[in-house]
Amino acid sequence: MSTPAQFITKAAHIAGISLLLILLANHIAIERNIGTMERACARLDGKVLVCGDSHMQKGVQESGNVVNISESAESYWLTYLKLSAITEYGAHPDWILLGIGHHNLAPYYDEYIDGPLAAASLWDDAHFLSYSYFMLAARHPGTLTAKGFIKEVRFNVATALWPDQGGVILGGYSNEYTPAHSDTRATDVRLAQQYSHPGTSVSNLRWLDSVIALCQRNEIPIVGLSTPTSPYYRQNIPPGVAHSTKTLIDTRRIDAFIDYSDLDLPDSMYLPDGDHLNARGAQAFSQILWGSSNQYP
Repeated sequence: MSTPAQFITKAAHIAGISLLLILLANHIAIERNIGTMERACARLDGKVLVCGDSHMQKGVQESGNVVNISESAESYWLTYLKLSAITEYGAHPDWILLGIGHHNLAPYYDEYIDGPLAAASLWDDAHFLSYSYFMLAARHPGTLTAKGFIKEVRFNVATALWPDQGGVILGGYSNEYTPAHSDTRATDVRLAQQYSHPGTSVSNLRWLDSVIALCQRNEIPIVGLSTPTSPYYRQNIPPGVAHSTKTLIDTRRIDAFIDYSDLDLPDSMYLPDGDHLNARGAQAFSQILWGSSNQYP
């Protein structure tokens, strides 16, 4: 029968070996994922990239040389990480179409970067971009937890084994939300979520500037786009928000800005929240957008 000291020593050895095996598996997975990322980025060379959150993801259809890499709740921080990886892996997009709407610059977006919603929108994307857990924690010290590390390892290994079922969205637009229309009650809820606090998202604005600077360094033209919103949504945006957004955009060094926020589309082309297009709306809007985009950038 082993003594307590022997038991502790044996347990420590098992724990140490297990940790080494986990770290080795994570390292192998990351190396494999980097290869996956390199191949994905190579396909984006010379393409027009549509970047942004769910408004761009659901609202702008891929067409010809256009690849939509937008994701739901994507902050400019994640856009920056995506474009950094794309350029670092040697791809040079033709130009970038970046979603810039009123909601992108509203204070609630800080929650997706530095607040309680950060973890949900960071893990799956940032780690696949081959940023190690400790590099991520250096940017966001509050995320340095054992649970977070385990989640990273699990995601990295799963992505390495099933690369088609995980990782960052680097193309493959899809919007199947057809049976919907704008609803005043749902729109009121959406407006309250986005504009319950006055002011500007300091974090998202800072990362927007980083995205712009990254494109300038790599000589990639960048065009801003505000997607359509329903008449009820536009009429109920808090006073001053539209002017503030315009001022912030006017002072950014982008090549052009396309404002379709007041495009006259029927309520039947929106999701209930009034600021996302459904599949019919996306098709109609994309035909208008790509029909006139030959003047950009």
